[in-house]
Amino acid sequence: MKPKPVSRLCLALLASVLLTSGCTTRYEVKVDAIARTRGGTGDYSSYQIRTPNPRLATARPDFRETAQYVKTALSGHGLYEAPVGTEPDLIIEIDYGMDAPRAKQETIMIPIYGDQGGINQPRHLPLQDEIEDRHVRRAGAAQPGTREVIGYQEETRTVTVREKYLLVSGLENHSAGEGRPPNEVFNIRVTAENASSDLRAHVPVLAGAMMEKLGQTTDGIVTARVPADHQSVAFIKRGF
Repeated sequence: MKPKPVSRLCLALLASVLLTSGCTTRYEVKVDAIARTRGGTGDYSSYQIRTPNPRLATARPDFRETAQYVKTALSGHGLYEAPVGTEPDLIIEIDYGMDAPRAKQETIMIPIYGDQGGINQPRHLPLQDEIEDRHVRRAGAAQPGTREVIGYQEETRTVTVREKYLLVSGLENHSAGEGRPPNEVFNIRVTAENASSDLRAHVPVLAGAMMEKLGQTTDGIVTARVPADHQSVAFIKRGF
């Protein structure tokens, strides 16, 4: 395959990224949020947490930890857990977990180096600051005798990924009338898909992304790259 040319400006930007990105793990998260009321969560102040699957709270030892992360995210919007014996404004339902592994096609760009004698073979170096456990590659230091990156070559391969998810919804704590179910105030689903099988490490990141989009409507799925040390993730972890 013929190498794709790279401009000097692109090379300069790439070099800048490599120098400043560091080794912080980054998670690619997808958020699908719906707010059913104009005021978002602003019209409510207290809540009680429940789970649509009662066995989840007793069978999963990490449910308490996940619930605490969600409580911290809700506190970022001025919501507090209703004291025992009082009626909350909202019922918060939590569901979370990890899907079965699946195969996925992934296209990566392999750098091609030019030297005085012609074109060197693409060089594979591990990416340090990409999404956890993804086997993406990037350009590193030039091999002896090379001068610069002269292009990139596409390579497609099959990788195994698992989707981690956090689903949180808020329902009004009263019937909508005439036997109808309570009104849903918000519904937000956050996912991260990569090769890792460590759900516990992902939950604070998912909760941080949830906090940032809570009360909004995204009109579909939006994608963001969240560093592990992002301020929203740090806030979530401090609340535990």
